[in-house]
Amino acid sequence: MSSWARLHEEGDALTRAAGSAARATAAGWDDSESVRVALDTEGRVVAVTVAAAWRRRLGVEGLSDAVLAAVRDAAMRRLEAWGEVYGDDDRDRPADGAGSLNDVATGIIIFWTGLGTALVALVGGIIGALASSATIFGLPAAPFIAAGAALVASGAIITGCELLKARCASANTTLRQKLADNAAFHHGHWPPAAQA
Repeated sequence: MSSWARLHEEGDALTRAAGSAARATAAGWDDSESVRVALDTEGRVVAVTVAAAWRRRLGVEGLSDAVLAAVRDAAMRRLEAWGEVYGDDDRDRPADGAGSLNDVATGIIIFWTGLGTALVALVGGIIGALASSATIFGLPAAPFIAAGAALVASGAIITGCELLKARCASANTTLRQKLADNAAFHHGHWPPAAQA
């Protein structure tokens, strides 16, 4: 019973985290800070702001690339916000490689949660499509419902993959820094036996 209660508490915590992450909005800039893009809670572009001096900074040809860069930046900030919601408090993490491995473990949990969400959305959409007798502009609504479910499922899987990828990259960097730290060794390098 205690295992069931703990699992139920963890599920509630994940549900609360998912609700908090779902409300995350984000804004991003291009490298020249000429274009600012805002995303809503669904990850859709809701505002694009262009600085008055954009022509001088970017030129006419560079505006489209700047908008795309700002969208990418906003999307990454949104993913980081999701990661912060699901991640542990940094102050509680050990300063060694174990903290990095805990980050990867959390990323794996987030990925599987996203995959579960995707499957539930996809199955629900397919069932809804099969049960639907509605029409949209005289066409059956079922393909639209199924396509919407597939898009939601794809978004959940992509978000989970990106969060896992970001956590793995961060852990890789931290672990490589730890391996490259030779200060504790005699003469500042790994012992010969460790290098063989």
